Amino acid sequence: GYFPAWEDQAIRLAELLGRSRLSSAERAAVAGHVDEGLWHHREAQHSSAEPVLPPEVAGLYALLKEACGPHSERTEADLDAEARRARTQREGATGQARAQDREVPPLPMVRALKHYPPGETRAGRLRPRDDLTIHPVAGRTTVTLPEPLEGDGLTKPMSYSAGPLAMTELRNGAVLRDGGFVFTAENELLRESVDRRAFADRLAKSHPNLQGELEAAKPEEPCETVAVLGGQRAVNYFHWWIDVVAKCWMLEGWPHRACRLTTSPLTHEFQRESLRLLGLEAQTLTRPVQRFHRLVFAHGLAPGSAQTLAPQVTEFGRWCRARLNRTASRGERKLFLSRRRARTRRLVNEDEVLAALGPEIERVELESLPVREIADLFAEACLVVAPHGAGLTNLLFCPEPTPVVELVPESSPPATYRQLAGLLGHPYLAVPCKPYGENLAERRPVNRDMRAPAERVATLARRLSMTPSQA
Repeated sequence: GYFPAWEDQAIRLAELLGRSRLSSAERAAVAGHVDEGLWHHREAQHSSAEPVLPPEVAGLYALLKEACGPHSERTEADLDAEARRARTQREGATGQARAQDREVPPLPMVRALKHYPPGETRAGRLRPRDDLTIHPVAGRTTVTLPEPLEGDGLTKPMSYSAGPLAMTELRNGAVLRDGGFVFTAENELLRESVDRRAFADRLAKSHPNLQGELEAAKPEEPCETVAVLGGQRAVNYFHWWIDVVAKCWMLEGWPHRACRLTTSPLTHEFQRESLRLLGLEAQTLTRPVQRFHRLVFAHGLAPGSAQTLAPQVTEFGRWCRARLNRTASRGERKLFLSRRRARTRRLVNEDEVLAALGPEIERVELESLPVREIADLFAEACLVVAPHGAGLTNLLFCPEPTPVVELVPESSPPATYRQLAGLLGHPYLAVPCKPYGENLAERRPVNRDMRAPAERVATLARRLSMTPSQA
C-alpha cells in the first residue's frame, strides 16, 4: 500500500541525494534499493507483472531515480572540484562582507539597566547618569509553567528565567522614525530599544549620516512627556501585541500615565484597528529623527532577542479582555486556525486533520478578519487547534481555561505559545509534525511546511476538551 511516512522519507532522501557527495557506485546502490522497494510493492500485489502504482508513489519513484541518475557520470575528482569552488565562493563572500563591516563603525550604544540596576548595586555596574532614569517594573524572575499533560510532545524545560522589566525616562531623548530606535541626549543608541543586535548593525549601514541627523534634531515644543511605542518587529502580529501594545498597559501603572503616545508609521490595518478598539491614540512620527524634552521607553513582555515571555503576560491578558469587554465565561466554539494561505508553515494535510477533528470544528482564516471579529471568535472558544504561528497570540482574548492543541515542527519545536498558554491559564498540548512539501530547503526548520498525524491530533483534542465529568 501507500504510506505517507514512506513519502516523507523518499522526499528527504531525494533532497539529500541532490546535495551529497556520493560516488557513482554509491548512487547506483541507492538506485538498487529503490528498485528493491518497487519489487516488494509488486510482491505485495501478488503479481509478477509490472505493478500498478498510485500516482503519488509513481512520482516519488521517478524523483528518486532522477536524483540517482544525473549524477552517475560525476567522478570523485569532479565532486572534489565542485566542493572547492563552492568553498572559495563562500570564503570570498564572507571576506567581502567582513570588509564592508569594517568600513562602517558601530553605533555608540548604552544599556540603561547597567546604570540603574533594580535592587542592590553590584560590582561592574556603571555610574548613574543625569539624562537617564530607570523606573523598575519587575526584576529578573524564574517562571515555572504547569507540568506537561499526558500526550504532550514538547520536551522543553518547564521553567525559565525572564529578564527584568523597566521603563527608561530620557531627558532630551530622540526617536528614529524608521524602526523606533531610541537615542540618548548624547546620541547613544539605547540598547533596550533594539530588538536584535543585528538590527543595530543594519542601522549603521543604512543611515551613514545618522550622527549628523541626531545632532541637528532639537527638542520639540511644548515641553511634555512622550512615550514611544513600536519597534523593529512591530509588523509581526505576535510582537505587536506582546511587545508594543503591552507597553500601553505598563504605562497605565506609571505616575506619568497621561503622557502622549507616539509611534513609527503603522503600516498594517491590524495595528491601527487594535489601538482604536483599546481606546488608545498614538501620534505618528512625522520626521526621520525627532527629539523630545522627556521621552519614555518601556520594555515589552518578550524584550530583545529573548524567546521567553515575562510572567506579567497574565495581567496583560486580563487588561486586554477588560478593555475589549471580552470577560465572559468559556464559549462553545471549536476553532482550527488555518495557514493554507500563508507562505510558510502550512499544514499539507489540513483537510485530513479537519475531517478527523469532526464537523463541529470551525476552519478560520484569521488574515481575512478584522481584529474585532478575531477577538469575538476567541472569546467564544472552548478549544483552539492550530499550527505554530502568530494567530495563537489571540489566546489573550480566550476566557480561562481554554484548551489549546498546537502543531509544531518536530525538529525545532518552539515553546513560545506553551509559555503563553501556561501564563494565561489554558491547558496545552503540542503535537510534533514532520516536515513536508516543496519548501524543505527553507533555511529555518521552523518555517517548513508540515504533515500532522491527523488521528493523534483528534484524539488529543477530544481528551483535552473533555470536562471533568466527561473524563
